[in-house]
Amino acid sequence: MKREKLSFKDRLIYHFLVILGYTLAYTPRFIKFGLADIITFLLYHVVKYRRAVVRKNLTLSFPEKSKKEIIKIEKDYYKHLGDLFVDSLAMVGASEKTMKKHFTYDDDEFQEFIKTSPAICAMSHYGSWEYTVGYPLRVENMVCPVYRPLHGKASDEFYLKMRSRFGGNPCMMSAVVKRIIRNKGNNVVMAMLADQTPIRNNEHRWYTFLNQDTQFFIGIGELAKHFKMGVFFLEITKVKRGYYHAKMVRIYDGMEDINYETIIERYINKLEAMIKREPHLWTWSHKRWKHKKLF
Repeated sequence: MKREKLSFKDRLIYHFLVILGYTLAYTPRFIKFGLADIITFLLYHVVKYRRAVVRKNLTLSFPEKSKKEIIKIEKDYYKHLGDLFVDSLAMVGASEKTMKKHFTYDDDEFQEFIKTSPAICAMSHYGSWEYTVGYPLRVENMVCPVYRPLHGKASDEFYLKMRSRFGGNPCMMSAVVKRIIRNKGNNVVMAMLADQTPIRNNEHRWYTFLNQDTQFFIGIGELAKHFKMGVFFLEITKVKRGYYHAKMVRIYDGMEDINYETIIERYINKLEAMIKREPHLWTWSHKRWKHKKLF
């Protein structure tokens, strides 16, 4: 699909983001941490960025926790958000060595699997998931980060550059089926953020997730069943500030006789367990429950 040319204003914003990203990539960690702390302070205390949304989401998701515990998670989340903002920008200029050092993998089973079969890496807005743009450095397979275009054209162009610079082949959500068909026999890897709110014309189902009725996009289940693709859940843990480790956990082998809903349920169960271990690492400022089940 041919992309529209950026306007002069968007080109300025895009180049500013790229320059800022490269600058951050070569900035000492202690300075980046200091900048992240300033961003955290501004988001939480000055702008109060979606604080009501975060508080409501946490309170409804963890009814068993006290107000003090909820506020602790809330503050830890904003600290993580500051780190995430700085790290994500810096990735546009990060070296291969940096990517491999700051985001490590336990993926032996996954690497063995994709030698003979295509697969879906079922991801989530958890930890510093954008570091996965470096995963193509580990495999010979085509890795396709699936994305939904951002509203800001400059930001969209920036993130496309970031997601492709280590060999990734970004794919719009609307073009996923075509991409898989075109690469039949090549054992393509589709990296999909499966926890985002489905857009209205996407197929979805309601599930219980974090104590609430929640819509989930069913695409990973349908694609896996139709194209006999394995599904691996990306389980992320934070090692220390700026460092993460991911384990690729198989939840479907492409052949097991189950329906697509079971695949989605397995994904949801893994996601919920991961969030409950370190709740501040999930993206609570998203309006994940803006749609309500009517009956």
